[in-house]
Amino acid sequence: MSALGIFISNSSDFFGEIYAGISGSRIDFNVVNAQHTSLFSGFGLIASIFLLLARTTASKHLKLLKSSLAIAFFLFFLLITVITQSRQVWLSLLLCFLAAPLTLKLLPQSRISTKAVVLSYIALFFVLMALSTSQIVSKRIGAETDNIKNAATLDIESIPNSGSVGIRINLWIEAWQWFKMRPLLGSGENARELVISESDNFSDAMKSSFSHLHNSHIESLVSFGIVGTVFIYFLIFFPVITVSKSPKGVTGNTWRIFATTTAIFWITVNCFESFFFSWNGIYVFSVFYGIIYSFQFKKNDRLLTGPP
Repeated sequence: MSALGIFISNSSDFFGEIYAGISGSRIDFNVVNAQHTSLFSGFGLIASIFLLLARTTASKHLKLLKSSLAIAFFLFFLLITVITQSRQVWLSLLLCFLAAPLTLKLLPQSRISTKAVVLSYIALFFVLMALSTSQIVSKRIGAETDNIKNAATLDIESIPNSGSVGIRINLWIEAWQWFKMRPLLGSGENARELVISESDNFSDAMKSSFSHLHNSHIESLVSFGIVGTVFIYFLIFFPVITVSKSPKGVTGNTWRIFATTTAIFWITVNCFESFFFSWNGIYVFSVFYGIIYSFQFKKNDRLLTGPP
């Protein structure tokens, strides 16, 4: 709901932008850029799925209302995720959907059958095939294929400082040189800007256009070194591991999958953007990880008070 409010409050023509997006234009609702908009829509998509799956003791009418809202939000965020055309969010969601059925199967005391897992992957395959027929999706995936092929074959010299893929790769290569100079403690919080501004490989236009490295993991290593990055990863993985290992009476399998899915999405999307250090990223992290951390508090409360 908050993501929808952010979209509407920032856009000067909310429905007009949606229509333009359906027509093939890349939209962002004036939320920094399309990557930030798709961050909200991607997490909104995950949230709507788990809203649908979450069990409640409410009345039948409230359950129906919950399910209806969840489906409506799912369809809305799916549409926004497609028309914002952010490949890093598409990849992050794909990894989430690939991991979820198998993770659910492997959880302790799981009642999910192997047949259900197989059917889930078959359904996912057909959904992907349907999405691939969209001109918006196929055109976006096909963009910059040469840069992607050069990166895959480690032909770095052939990758220009242009296009979203080419710029990112050259930024990461430059950042690697800085990391090698101070691998343990890093070069400080302003290092991500210095990597760009002090480089001899970037044009003045590029230096004025970019102030971060489009990869939170690399930025963490450059700024805070291995030591600082370990602490950052601790904040990301510790609550997820704790929830996964918590007793079933404290955390149901639905919320264990929620924690795992959130971590996969967050780690993957930050391979291509610097959401660790942006206000929108911090907001999303606080909301979703707040839910995950709450199960740890619930566990501690049970330990202090004992069983009911």
